[in-house]
Amino acid sequence: MGAPIDDAQGKTRRSWVLRLVLSYSRKGYSEAVSRQDTETFLRCLENGLRSFGGVPLLLNLDNFKAAVLKADWFDPEINPKLADFCRHYGIHVVPCRPGTPQHKGKVERGIAYVRSNALKGRRFKSLSEENLFLSHWESCVADKRIHGMTRKQVMACFQEERPHLQPLPNSLFPTYQEARRNVHRDSYVEVGRAFYEVPTEFIGHQVWVRWDSRCVRVFNERMEQVQIHTRVEPGRFSRVLGVGGLHAPVLGSCRYWISRAGVLGEECGQWAQGAFDTRGVQALRSIMGLCDLIKQHSASAINNACAKALKAGTYRFKDLRRLIGQQTEQTVFTFADNHPLIRDLTVYSNFINQFHSHEQHS
Repeated sequence: MGAPIDDAQGKTRRSWVLRLVLSYSRKGYSEAVSRQDTETFLRCLENGLRSFGGVPLLLNLDNFKAAVLKADWFDPEINPKLADFCRHYGIHVVPCRPGTPQHKGKVERGIAYVRSNALKGRRFKSLSEENLFLSHWESCVADKRIHGMTRKQVMACFQEERPHLQPLPNSLFPTYQEARRNVHRDSYVEVGRAFYEVPTEFIGHQVWVRWDSRCVRVFNERMEQVQIHTRVEPGRFSRVLGVGGLHAPVLGSCRYWISRAGVLGEECGQWAQGAFDTRGVQALRSIMGLCDLIKQHSASAINNACAKALKAGTYRFKDLRRLIGQQTEQTVFTFADNHPLIRDLTVYSNFINQFHSHEQHS
């Protein structure tokens, strides 16, 4: 946590300080910020690397949400934006074990040093004023101290360490925003009140969208780019709809889901195609429902139900579910009839009658 900031309106707010510390020399970089989101973190991280004039091989950090989506000692889930940043700069991310800040003790001690030496008892009028002070403090105080562990001056050690840092890339990491978006039934996603087309196979699913002032990029769950668009004004679409209007993307979606149904079996594919031929694009949700049945029923059960529906000439999803339900009931009763351990009731009746007859003769 940084120092208090007294703004022009007389309000006091607290700043946050991000501190980077090089492992060998303990050379540090400190920057005060007002937010702790991913974009702010990456900007500070980039500023720190540029101030060092080079890039280390490893980045050891806490498991805060701006950097690590899911903490795991063996297989952490790194924020995709941080992963892209590290690929740009050639850094490998190594998060600490959750709840063990001592794994990055050099940084923890460095943060305590900033609080007790640089910021203790100080107040500032703005973030820029605090950052100017921190920059002066780093060069005039922190860099010139004799470190208690190495017993050497920090700047002298940094001069030894600097040649071993990786060179900086030629360009800065591109600034962009990102978020998940639901793909609407017309195969478009919304970004900044404008609409951008996505391949029809993603209808009903979520995609990752990254955008800046120039373009919009769409990624699947494996972070593979599936579409790119130039930014358009709010209220506009990325593609001018032709004579087909919104009908054209829906037709493409129907073809996709019919092919998905065909993977389940021949009867399923025939039923999906028949539903489309009979009802047109109104059958889209019925075909999607057919494909979703695989989550609860076997492919053979679904194909048997489709075969019966084809024979009856019905192409409603509710009829398909009814036929599958009838199959389930029949399966239960058939199991009871054919199971070797379950006998017919007449067998028990004859046994009881024989038992009573034997008692009477006795």
